[in-house]
Amino acid sequence: MNFLNLRFWVILIGATCSFIPAQSQTIHAVLVGDLSKSGGIGGGVQQDLDRVYNELRFICNTLQLELESTMLSTEDQFERDVVLGELKKIPKKADIIFFYYSGHGYCQEKDNLPYLQIYGGLHIQEVIQAVRDKQPRLAILLTDCCNGPPPQQYHDRSDIRNIPSKQQRANLSFLFQSFRGEIIGTASRYGQEAYIGPNGSYFTQAFFDALQSNTTKEVKPNWAMIFNQAQQETRQTVERIKFDQQVPYYTMSISRIK
Repeated sequence: MNFLNLRFWVILIGATCSFIPAQSQTIHAVLVGDLSKSGGIGGGVQQDLDRVYNELRFICNTLQLELESTMLSTEDQFERDVVLGELKKIPKKADIIFFYYSGHGYCQEKDNLPYLQIYGGLHIQEVIQAVRDKQPRLAILLTDCCNGPPPQQYHDRSDIRNIPSKQQRANLSFLFQSFRGEIIGTASRYGQEAYIGPNGSYFTQAFFDALQSNTTKEVKPNWAMIFNQAQQETRQTVERIKFDQQVPYYTMSISRIK
């Protein structure tokens, strides 16, 4: 098919701990992408990986954080044990853990949490648990993949933006350093599909576009504002290109760090 139907998850999990000064913070990122020729999605997935990596670089440069990232996209890396092994390498009580997956996915039963279609099979719940075991202050997990019936055949960077303004630096700090809790979202509601185009997945693009635009405004942003904008932009994009309706869904329970 020309476009892959995808389901998108984002989960933010904050451990209960006190605020840590920015100088000592590191984002530990594991980025996983299916660059194979399966389903013709490799080009779009590469766009996703580049976008996410550059957004992380921008955030780290803005907040003076360290970035330790691992990208798993080659055939020998694209398997269950390798992905879980990279997560195990992250130190205990790391400040921020960021996990991202773009590729094929499926469900075995009626479950909103998908399986990642990699060699050996990997349910996103196993990734969540591996991250929780590290007890980070803040964890962000995003998956951009389908969550429908399993396939018949299962196979178990652009330049960084300019220096940010003082306003954007303050807004990014507010979002990434002032909260603990959990946010769960999907790229589409039950019974709907989600899509990828030549420049990457529509919801991934809308999410980071919303993050960027909301942090450059004078008004202090919040996560609900960002998801509402991403929801609207995704819906409008899909309607404009005459796909079936796609309306992202999210729920959150977060609190300010005192």
